[in-house]
Amino acid sequence: MRIRILSFHRALAIAALSGPMAAPANAQSPNADRTSPPAAAIAPMPLKDALARFTAQTGLRFVYASQLVQGVRSPGAPASLANEDRLRRLLEGTGLTYRYLSPSTITLVREERKRPPAPARANAPTGASAAQADATDLETMVVTGTNIRDVVPPGTPLIIIGSEEIRRSGYSGTEQVIQALPQNFRGGQAGAIADVNMSIGGQRGFNATAGSGVNLRGLGTTATLVLVNGRRIAATSAGTFTDISLIPIDAIERIEILADGASAIYGADAVAGVVNIILKQDYDTAQTRLTLGGTTAGGREEFRLSHSFGQRWDTGRVALSADYLHQGELMADQRKATEEVTGPTTVFPQNTLKSVVLSASQDLGSALTLSTDLQYSHADRELVDTGFNRTDNFAKPIRRNALVSLEYRAPRDWLFTVDGFISDEDSKNRQETYSLEGEPVSIFNQHRTQEQRGGEIRASGPLFELPAGQAKLAVGASYKEEDYLRTIDLFNLRQEMDRNSNSLFAELYVPVVGESNAVAGIHRLAMSFALRHDDYSDFGSSTNPRIGLSWSPLPSLTLRSSYSTSFRAPSIGEEVRFSELGVFALDVAPYFRADGNDFVPVVTLFGSDELTPETSRNWTVGLDWKPEFAPGLNIGATYYDIAYADRIVLPPLDMGALGNPELQQFIDYYDSPDEVRALVDAYLADGAFFDDFTDGMFGPDPLGQVFAVYKYLFTNAERVDVSGFDLSADYRFDRGEDHFELGLNANYIHEMINRVSPGAPAYDLVGTFANPPRLRARGTLAWARREWSANLNVNYTHSYTDTSGAIDRPVDSFTTVDGIVGYEFASGSGFADGLSLSLIATNLFDEPPPYVGFGGRGSHYDAANASPLGRTVAIQIAKRW
Repeated sequence: MRIRILSFHRALAIAALSGPMAAPANAQSPNADRTSPPAAAIAPMPLKDALARFTAQTGLRFVYASQLVQGVRSPGAPASLANEDRLRRLLEGTGLTYRYLSPSTITLVREERKRPPAPARANAPTGASAAQADATDLETMVVTGTNIRDVVPPGTPLIIIGSEEIRRSGYSGTEQVIQALPQNFRGGQAGAIADVNMSIGGQRGFNATAGSGVNLRGLGTTATLVLVNGRRIAATSAGTFTDISLIPIDAIERIEILADGASAIYGADAVAGVVNIILKQDYDTAQTRLTLGGTTAGGREEFRLSHSFGQRWDTGRVALSADYLHQGELMADQRKATEEVTGPTTVFPQNTLKSVVLSASQDLGSALTLSTDLQYSHADRELVDTGFNRTDNFAKPIRRNALVSLEYRAPRDWLFTVDGFISDEDSKNRQETYSLEGEPVSIFNQHRTQEQRGGEIRASGPLFELPAGQAKLAVGASYKEEDYLRTIDLFNLRQEMDRNSNSLFAELYVPVVGESNAVAGIHRLAMSFALRHDDYSDFGSSTNPRIGLSWSPLPSLTLRSSYSTSFRAPSIGEEVRFSELGVFALDVAPYFRADGNDFVPVVTLFGSDELTPETSRNWTVGLDWKPEFAPGLNIGATYYDIAYADRIVLPPLDMGALGNPELQQFIDYYDSPDEVRALVDAYLADGAFFDDFTDGMFGPDPLGQVFAVYKYLFTNAERVDVSGFDLSADYRFDRGEDHFELGLNANYIHEMINRVSPGAPAYDLVGTFANPPRLRARGTLAWARREWSANLNVNYTHSYTDTSGAIDRPVDSFTTVDGIVGYEFASGSGFADGLSLSLIATNLFDEPPPYVGFGGRGSHYDAANASPLGRTVAIQIAKRW
């Protein structure tokens, strides 16, 4: 028991100091079937319903801002037209046109006014370029994973979650949408989840604001790059993750997930993939949404109010949305899985979030457009944690993002863009610690600020004409500065650092075979090549390539593959987290002897080694299939293989480290205690803190008996090799007036081989406590009939092994069901025109999390793989004005 007490006090001390091509409307989609007639004509009807019928007949999927189609009717389309022509007919007179985001996914955009003709070309255009010149000039569209307009990069496994899917999920927060994604892992070293008190992540103490991160492939929140509107935003919590819970869910138009390495496109951090959150930018209406709800078992009540409006004019647009969210706290004594936790202890904190998003653009003549995106979020979060003392934590993270962009449309369809951006997150924490009797122990304020600012210049456009279409090129350069500041008043601590980086990048898209030169077995063939060089002021440089290939042997089948390397430079917060001293503190404490039979004193170092960038090698191969015998069915499969080396890890604070072969790299053995004492004196002379946690177990001078030093330091040590499969299927069809959509998204991890250090034994993390399960899946069913709609979502987590105790035991699988029923009043019904009502239930059957022996703070659930929240019921009212 004494060892547990000593270890807990050390942990408190550490926590205090650590704290295919997208095409114009007259261009063919990559796998469009121009010859097969549709199953039936589509009569004039609301555009939303017409698109649903078109989807059911062709399998092509639409994602768009819902405001675009509100109150808009389609003239319909006859059965005699090919699919591409029929889609254009459906959109005639609506003021809308379309673009492809992927071979089977289409977005709607507004038709732009005709621009004055470009200067005459020196040579007459080919037939293909002439057709493009005659097309309506559309908005610029850049898909995640490329810098080239109007192109889906070959080989890319892209997942798109549209605003309608987000609405139908019934979730109230952006983090819930991402956490439901099977490719994302809820846990991680940073403990980047709202129920952070119940996490056992080795760095969970750094999530002082109870934020939520993204952890694709289970490789860590630092290995996934999060973008907003294609641009980086400031990190949270000393750079260990980006808090997506600060992004208001009602402001999102769609989320694009690239589950592949992308450092060749975006630079650092895109090891496991990229999550690009696209905010709503274009609507000509106003809408108010009110949500009231809470859990049926008590706690975590919720109130959300949002309002958005926009306006367009001949030469520009503006869109503004504001969001207010209040969530009550959930305490440990309110759930069975946490009832043994010492109370009062918070499971989910009280959270109040206020957000504003503004987007605007203005044409400056016929060739220039000035645009800006502004975002502001301010959260107040309160949580309490009780052990040997009680600690109340008051967190106030504020995030501000601003982007200004100037676009020049040059002759020959080239686009030049100059961006300037600034993003910062300001996080304040006040921690008040009291004894269990209510006596003050300590009160301190921690303040972190992280800022990014810089600029980027890009140029993209057609390079030359090929029989299959235009080869396209994108080139650019960027510059970024970062500042980090952290202060703690109680310790008179001030940590400050800055860095800058320069980047050069280029990307080439080459269509080799297309409709005009297709041959048997090669209906379409396209390749892409990308290269990026990044140079850091403190970590040197890194150059990373990416090669992608897409091949369609049949119009209905596309095979794809990609190879890339990626890297992640240590975040500026990681680099300076324990001050520029490297080692900021050390102590002497009892550890078990190597044989486990007794205790010996060991000196522990706290801080950081000299860190170097992490590196990875990514390879994917997959297919997309739209079988001709089942119109409306889309099937996708991807195999991925990632080798992630030199990972920055913090070894466990393990009192049994001397006898653990996996941790020997972190232990230095000395011939005499005098050598250890000299080492301690040297660190003290440099200003490090020192504590004695032996409590007299080894007499008045425990340093006189120390022969080992445990380096509890951030260091480049770990390697993870992960491979697995992504599987997806969706099927859309009509039965009379009923429209149905079925969907399945699954991730199966073959293996996740981990090595704590190069010489340590390798072991498979998959299917063990606090690590990714072998299989996660999400199934969806949607139904719509006139004004009514209903959606059912099933989330499945495979069973695994509980390794939290001395004896391994099985953990049951975890299945939850979410449902939403909605009614939208018909047009022309007075005040009710534009009014919709929804009843939402998440975890409909109130499934408790599977039992584990020893979770965080003595709970009995695995916070990395389940939530104890239980059934949540809410009613939502929306009104379009």
